[in-house]
Amino acid sequence: MKKEELFIKKLLICVICLLLISAIPVAVGVTIDIEEEYEKNPAGTDHFTDCVVWIFGKCNTVEGPSAWILGFFCPLKPRDFIIQAKGEDNESLYVFIRSNKIGTYLGYENIKIDINNGKGFFFWAGKSLLINSNIIFARCKAEDAWITN
Repeated sequence: MKKEELFIKKLLICVICLLLISAIPVAVGVTIDIEEEYEKNPAGTDHFTDCVVWIFGKCNTVEGPSAWILGFFCPLKPRDFIIQAKGEDNESLYVFIRSNKIGTYLGYENIKIDINNGKGFFFWAGKSLLINSNIIFARCKAEDAWITN
């Protein structure tokens, strides 16, 4: 019984350490600059304000803070992100946005998502040491989001 208790304590300490490691990017991460507002929305660009964004799929390009822990990024302060599928092989994104209007973009192979002041949970296997893939999953609350397809 003593060995089991010791194992459970060690497991609990490891889980707490993993959760604390995810907070490190807040201190060392750098955010990219996205224009405060697009003066003109180019054709095919939708703008959402004060929205919740869900992104699933595969993409090869994610710009944002540089410090991702094992592919995870969970900022404590809002950050800017650009997630883009450029139509390359094995790229496809599914995007759901809830704001004053609903936006759904299903299976787009050529799409760009600009997230301004996003705070939430991001996973991109392109930054992971454990998985060699281009899978992305994100759920965040954003001040502004622009979708260009």
